[in-house]
Amino acid sequence: MTKKKRPKYNANSAIRSAVRRAFSRSPVVREVMMNVRRERPWFKSDGSKAAKPRVEYLCSACHEWHMGKNIQVDHVAPVVEPTTGFIDWNTFIARLFCEAVNLAVLCKNCHEKKTNEEKRVAKERRLIEKQTPRYENGQIISDPKDIEKWHKLNDKPPKKRKRLE
Repeated sequence: MTKKKRPKYNANSAIRSAVRRAFSRSPVVREVMMNVRRERPWFKSDGSKAAKPRVEYLCSACHEWHMGKNIQVDHVAPVVEPTTGFIDWNTFIARLFCEAVNLAVLCKNCHEKKTNEEKRVAKERRLIEKQTPRYENGQIISDPKDIEKWHKLNDKPPKKRKRLE
């Protein structure tokens, strides 16, 4: 039996996951969830009333009631803007820990649709960034590998890539 190779450890991914997990337990998220919550009586198969009521949440997109396991809290204004991409950790944290007005409760299907649209926009932006030639001292540099080669030849440390706005 061959062992499954583990992906290389990514510190940014680990930090992002930990910060998002902390946000998911914040009082603001709980407040938003409580605002769209309802309890309904739940009955057993023999017709008697169950000890705990059924808890459902209203999706703000499709306006249907869903069980808690099918509900997700979404940022109305994305944490990482698809048109600009990741800026820095301070911006990421400031946008993640936002006010309740910037949060919406969505069912998994509606959240997936919104997320896929944001991913599509981000993918288009990355494609345009990749195809847009970069100029440095009159030379066209379009590929990140070319940038590294150029800096090695000119004995300069590589600059961080600027994002198009």
